[in-house]
Amino acid sequence: MVNADIEAVFGTVPAGLDIDADTRPGNTAAVVILLALATISVGLRLVARSITRTSVQIDDYLTILALVFVWGTAGLTFAGGAYGAGTHVWTLTIPKVVMIYRILFSYTFVYAASVSTTKISILCFYYRIFQTGASRVFTITLALAGFLAATYPIIIWVTMPTACKPMSFFWEHFVAGTEGKCGVDISAFFLALGIINMINDVFVLLIPVPQIWKLQMSLRKRLGVIAVLTLGSFVCIASIVRIHYLSAFMNAIDVTFVMGPVFIWSSAEPSIGILGACMPSFPPLVRLVKDKAKSGYATYRSNNSTKPISSHTFSGRHHRVGVTGEDDEYQLTTVEKGPNGNFSGNGILVESDINYSISMMSGGRSSSVS
Repeated sequence: MVNADIEAVFGTVPAGLDIDADTRPGNTAAVVILLALATISVGLRLVARSITRTSVQIDDYLTILALVFVWGTAGLTFAGGAYGAGTHVWTLTIPKVVMIYRILFSYTFVYAASVSTTKISILCFYYRIFQTGASRVFTITLALAGFLAATYPIIIWVTMPTACKPMSFFWEHFVAGTEGKCGVDISAFFLALGIINMINDVFVLLIPVPQIWKLQMSLRKRLGVIAVLTLGSFVCIASIVRIHYLSAFMNAIDVTFVMGPVFIWSSAEPSIGILGACMPSFPPLVRLVKDKAKSGYATYRSNNSTKPISSHTFSGRHHRVGVTGEDDEYQLTTVEKGPNGNFSGNGILVESDINYSISMMSGGRSSSVS
């Protein structure tokens, strides 16, 4: 039976509506999966740091902080679902609707922190690996993107507490006899900021492309690196879907049913962002797996063959254009230092003058090339 107080606020149940429809199981499953992927990706990022023996950088710390905020958005999504977000408003009571709006109010603060921290982490990563030889345009665009990412949550944190007077009117305006007013159209405010956030997502993704294109590497390698760095394009898709539901929320009468998808996509967007931010750190892990496989195969060959093994020693002068970092842990040039401080030769040298000698253990001959 529909609560009379609900009908007084939201009207009668529309004809033909399946009032028992419930999107919460699917919403919860999606949030859990994406949260798990984000958490695992951060863990693998730290493992990659350990493998490459590089210290944890500011962008790593920011990614960890962003993950904490994403856990917060997930928790609020589950709390909203527990009170009925994702079900039709006519199945609820006024106190439950009030609680959902209280959760929504808190959600805006945590969501803003999560997406902003993720973007700033990515921008710090760009700055760290491309700061050497960076053009003025790159520096300016990086600063602009950082400004937009930093001001986004500030706008929300300043506006939300003052949007309604008293502040509690935001979640209590459904209660009969409650006095107050909202000087800001909250739904329109959410939609406008959602569009701005989506535009900045695209902006952040495009920033490194010109810098990568300048690297002196094969076209295939260049496209591969761009593909890794732009996997975060899925964030833009999540932003667009979120904007769609925010637009629907603006004109919805059945607010709690629409709020379910708003919650889920607001949690999915930063989770996908973290996954994209961590993807560039995975190549060392892939390389480790390949090296283990090669090592196992080499051991097998040495135990089952009498053929001698060739050894290669490389030394020389090396210079990277537009890439810095501790041994290039993201392997944009796939150049690594050997135990003796020299560079190994199974990667791409952007600019180099290499002298190497090859000693063939089978014939005892040696040759040098410069």
